[in-house]
Amino acid sequence: MEKEISCGFVLYQKSPEILFLLLKHPNQGEWEFPKGHQENSETYYETAKRELTEEVNFNAEDIIVARRKGQLMSFTYEYKAPSGSLRKMVLFVGLCNKNPIISSEHRGFAWFTFEEAKKLLKFPEVCSCLKEIYNFVRTDSKESNISE
Repeated sequence: MEKEISCGFVLYQKSPEILFLLLKHPNQGEWEFPKGHQENSETYYETAKRELTEEVNFNAEDIIVARRKGQLMSFTYEYKAPSGSLRKMVLFVGLCNKNPIISSEHRGFAWFTFEEAKKLLKFPEVCSCLKEIYNFVRTDSKESNISE
């Protein structure tokens, strides 16, 4: 069975606590990160950047993208969707200090603490991935190059 691949960004702010951006999806009011399906021959990062523009009207210049030892930081997880399809999600991390202008694809947005975001995200795999990202942002980012 072929996997559906989606890529996106986990955007965060420090104000002074760490807050994560979630978008409210019109279906059952679920909350999610800015993300979307990979198209044609796009790389994961190209997909994530395109979705960033389409869903929140940001360019890569609007965020500070996390890197470790010069490499883009990404977090990947796989899960089985309710439809039965296998899905792979690749999420990049970006520091952002402005609010998005969301597309008509979503009903709204909000910035949430880690604990709040964890309660709103639907799949356990997403919560586990967010925990990894939260730990990276809290600790590793101090030693890593958080830049474009």
